[in-house]
Amino acid sequence: MEKVRQAGQEAILSFAEGEEHSQLLMGLKHFTQGQRFNIKDARRRIARTMIAEGKYV
Repeated sequence: MEKVRQAGQEAILSFAEGEEHSQLLMGLKHFTQGQRFNIKDARRRIARTMIAEGKYV
């Protein structure tokens, strides 16, 4: 999500000014908010599911 936000900011900064610039940055911030989660727990749940289904390689 951070890479998308950075690319969006660079694009906006390259063409927008004034009020349009501010609104686009606010929209970008709104639409690129990721939900925080524990990546280690997520990977463990995925691994358990794959092992249970016999798909873990």
